[in-house]
Amino acid sequence: MSAIRCNIMMLYSLLIIFCATQASQAQIPKVLATIPPPNALHVPTSSKISATFDVAMDVFSINDTTVFIHGSQTGPRKGILSYDSENKKVTFVPDYNFNPGEAVRVILTNKIRTADGVALENGFCWEFTIRSERRSLEYAPAVNYAAGIFPSCLYAGDLDQDADIDLAAAEDIAPGNLFLYLNFGNANFATRKSFSGAYHPTCMIGQDLDGDGDIDLATSNHEVENSGFVIVWQNKGFSIFGDPKYYGYANNFGNSWIDSRDFDGDGDYDLAVSSGVANKISLLFNNGDATFGTPALYSVGNSPQCLTSADLDLDGDMDIAVANWKSDNVSILKNAGGQFALTMPQAVGYSPYGIASADIDGDGNADLATANSQSNNVSVLLNKGDGSFAAAINYPVPSDPRRIIAADFDGDGDMDIATTHYGSNIVHLLCNNGTGEFTVGNSLSVGKNPKAIQVADLDGDGDLDFITANTDIAGTVSVLLNNGVGSEPRITEIKDVGNDYGRQVRIKWQGSVYDAFASDISVSFYSVWRRVDDVMSQANLRQESEKRPSTTLRFQNEEKYLRKDRGDRQQLWFNNALWDFIASISAERCELYAFVAPTLADSTGNGIHWSVFSVSAHTQDPDVFFNSAPDSGYSVDNLFTAVQEIEKEMLPKEFALSQNYPNPCNPLTHISYQVPETVWITLKIFDPIGREVKTLVNEKKAPGYYDVVWDGTNAAGANVASGVYLYRLGAGRLAKTEKLLLIR
Repeated sequence: MSAIRCNIMMLYSLLIIFCATQASQAQIPKVLATIPPPNALHVPTSSKISATFDVAMDVFSINDTTVFIHGSQTGPRKGILSYDSENKKVTFVPDYNFNPGEAVRVILTNKIRTADGVALENGFCWEFTIRSERRSLEYAPAVNYAAGIFPSCLYAGDLDQDADIDLAAAEDIAPGNLFLYLNFGNANFATRKSFSGAYHPTCMIGQDLDGDGDIDLATSNHEVENSGFVIVWQNKGFSIFGDPKYYGYANNFGNSWIDSRDFDGDGDYDLAVSSGVANKISLLFNNGDATFGTPALYSVGNSPQCLTSADLDLDGDMDIAVANWKSDNVSILKNAGGQFALTMPQAVGYSPYGIASADIDGDGNADLATANSQSNNVSVLLNKGDGSFAAAINYPVPSDPRRIIAADFDGDGDMDIATTHYGSNIVHLLCNNGTGEFTVGNSLSVGKNPKAIQVADLDGDGDLDFITANTDIAGTVSVLLNNGVGSEPRITEIKDVGNDYGRQVRIKWQGSVYDAFASDISVSFYSVWRRVDDVMSQANLRQESEKRPSTTLRFQNEEKYLRKDRGDRQQLWFNNALWDFIASISAERCELYAFVAPTLADSTGNGIHWSVFSVSAHTQDPDVFFNSAPDSGYSVDNLFTAVQEIEKEMLPKEFALSQNYPNPCNPLTHISYQVPETVWITLKIFDPIGREVKTLVNEKKAPGYYDVVWDGTNAAGANVASGVYLYRLGAGRLAKTEKLLLIR
């Protein structure tokens, strides 16, 4: 019996050794490729996401608890997740598009395993940036919103889950308030919520920290006793925030910074915080429910002011770069499964106050840029591909730069830089030429003493707008909307040609942005098109909006844009209508173009006949062109023998104000009125309680029929909220008022 027992024990031991050997020989999975690649730029808003492994994976380990996709401004994303076992590829198709300009973060957690049960060691994560629309860097004047006392931190994201970008700011006082500015979808932030509990915050991030599907907020803070702590504000849904929770991290007094990534590969978002007094970086690891344990501390340089997170060495985890204000350098902390190692610091300009990470030179690596408050320059550190950096390249900027941000402001596919300037009350732009070198751009006026800065598409037009938090005693948040020229031409005017025999209008338009900028896409000529309309049905009646935004590339081989030949005429079908070709005009790199085009018929005493036109910008590729929004005008025969009598017969007999068309509008609408005698005319828009929104006309008018367009903006050029508005025609002592409905 003892011999049998010994043999059984020996077999059992051999079995254990065999299993251990098999396990040790099992292949640890690796991610071979991702789509989009790490740090990719100009990614389409509807992009699919995929990762390919080197070995077969357990399909049951790939699910919505092990794969996470987050937009930096739109939060957690839902969609269709699938695994292709033949190609060893996991694919995610989002339910709806990402926001222009936002960073998308993908996390494959360490709970994913192979078919043999081996875990994806340390997980794998990567980021990429969504494209924004091509625009020239022209901005409407800043609109300022009250933000309490000394607001120093800022976040832009969808806090109420209504698919537009809201704002959050907090007062740098104790105690202070957290302010939320809710967007109506058109960059109107009339609704402000406030929550008490802020305590000297200096930086704010937005992230789904508790995994419930909405964006929470966290701030880094300090007390006068040099005690640093993090405040977490949990979103209970639709921008309703609960009581703040406090987590200490290290001694700190003054500025600190906070960032959030999944540093340990477990699928939830952790926090990294700088401490200027202790010269430490604190890592607070998330328990999965927005609670945090004892921080892990890492020494860095002297007086770290701010930090940024990125995969600097392309190994699938998030590293940290820290700007050290008194050391004049940047510390790099390389991640290895949630443990960090400090590498050799990188020298930059004097007193780096802000830092940003982005692929600046387009080589697929995350580079760094710092705003240096004493040397008044920006230092750019280009990544060699392994997390080490070439010597800093310095670019001069105005005095006292504080914060810095990198984004594709002009939509040309590379990352530009903007800095805030505390004493100058400006945002300064540096434009990337596509190779990582910069030229000086615009300086934009904002509120007093700007610090924090964000960029986002606030008004839903596809381009990036600026937001700053301005730390004055009467603090404000400034919003600057990009209203520059886009890829499509913009018709600015269609007017009758005077002193002619009629049937002609002069069309003026702004050229495409690709007409003004050197880029891979270049406009070579413009074509003018006139819509084919029934002349009789158009007199006195217009039933649809003639202006619609059109920012999409147009491909002629699509059915809805099919060209047709009609004898000696060329015709094009788009926007649900047939269009006649009128003329082509070569691109001359002009800001404004004009062309005299024939109309379908003249307006007469029987009514106004509108002719509808569109302008297309054509590139060297015949299959790629950009269409303007349609616009309309009318012509009059000015030189007919009986013109005096006809004109007199055509003149109105009384003042009249017509109902706007279209109504409701989104956002463009025409307002027509008639004047029987020469008189000073005013036409103004008011809100429902009688506050003036915008003056459309304020000048002397001769007898005649007039038409003016309101574009849904106020006097400052900012979009107004959806709702009922009044428009009032004033002529001497006479006044007429009508209502219109704006729906966005």
